[in-house]
Amino acid sequence: FSNYLSWWDALKAPAPTGPLARLVTSRQFEALCFFVIAVNACFMWYATNWAVDHKGVGTTVAMESLERAFICFYAVECVLKLAVHRLGFFYNVDMWWNIFDLVLIIISVVDLLMSLLNPAEATTNVVVSRLLRLCKMARLLRGLRVVRFVHELRLMLNSITGSLSGLTWSVIMLCLVNYIFGLIFVQGAANYLGEAGHHVSVEEELFILSWFGSVEKAMLSQYMAVAGGEDWRIIWEVTTDFGTEYSILFVFYVAFSQIALLNILTAIFVSQAMELAKPDRESQANEHRRLEIEAKDELHVLFKEFEEEGGGVDIGRMRRHLWDRLGARLSFLGVSVLDPDMFLELVQALSDTGDAETLTVGDVVDACIHMRSASSGVQLLKMGMETQRIDKCLTEFQKQMDKRLMALEDVLLADVGLEPDGLGAP
Repeated sequence: FSNYLSWWDALKAPAPTGPLARLVTSRQFEALCFFVIAVNACFMWYATNWAVDHKGVGTTVAMESLERAFICFYAVECVLKLAVHRLGFFYNVDMWWNIFDLVLIIISVVDLLMSLLNPAEATTNVVVSRLLRLCKMARLLRGLRVVRFVHELRLMLNSITGSLSGLTWSVIMLCLVNYIFGLIFVQGAANYLGEAGHHVSVEEELFILSWFGSVEKAMLSQYMAVAGGEDWRIIWEVTTDFGTEYSILFVFYVAFSQIALLNILTAIFVSQAMELAKPDRESQANEHRRLEIEAKDELHVLFKEFEEEGGGVDIGRMRRHLWDRLGARLSFLGVSVLDPDMFLELVQALSDTGDAETLTVGDVVDACIHMRSASSGVQLLKMGMETQRIDKCLTEFQKQMDKRLMALEDVLLADVGLEPDGLGAP
């Protein structure tokens, strides 16, 4: 089964093409769908309030017509998307939203057909009536479709659904702690009622049993004490009858739950939700690429005013402006200009020509982009490799020079009649 899921996730839906695809994937079509869903949500709000105010009265003809119009619009929308994406409708990026929409449309169509074909049976048959009520409840989920069109709402919904596992384990942990303390308090209640015997009135016994009559009642009482469902002082007064140790233990339970347990569980839940709220690597890469393109375009506009008629850059005028607004703007874009002369030398060195006379706006922009990202790992690795290559060349050069100097020294010693010792010294 896991292999099947991996295969399903690896499927890539082909990009839709054609005039119909351009229509369905256009922002205007999405805006129309968003508007219709928002109007439908407002209509369901009105219809629900109307049903409460007019109990026992059926819906009006206008309300039924509007409801059918909404169903027809959703059905047409789904058919258009199926025609454009085809099987990709079930495994593209929005496949879960597509399946959700398709299920809601099928339920709405079934509800509409059942009410149109046999309305009398729909009101008398219990099974059909319950099915219709279930369909009407499912239609309320249409309001969730608004979420898919708003990025922030989708982010929140993804965080909530992704944190359900953490929420489940948090609830289990809370139940486990309440279970342990509940066992203790129920045993204390049983011991107290058994030892007191006839000295406890019926009303007092019923009152104690209403809070600690069973383990599940004790767990619920403890949860209400720490969650605000009931004043914990009332429950604490019940435990004082069991003994001082039980009243102290109940105070410890409240303090432990309020200060430690609930805060720790909340922190874990929030941490997991924040991790899910982070954009994926593909989104981060796209955002980084977008920022790089925007910076490059802004640099091109910035240096365009220093371009001469021949296509070159006026280095002198650019040097003068590096001390004021041009330097400040470059610093804002991430290009440090502490020394204008050094900056210009780096621009010439990073350009393809290396000549100030033939520098173009594109050369200056590319050099600034290199300096802007000079702290990246690739750039540092490249600089390290260049440094190693230069160091190796210098080492080889030094060895060659040492050999030649030693040979020259031997020749000079032989000319003056001295015997060379092979070490470069007489």
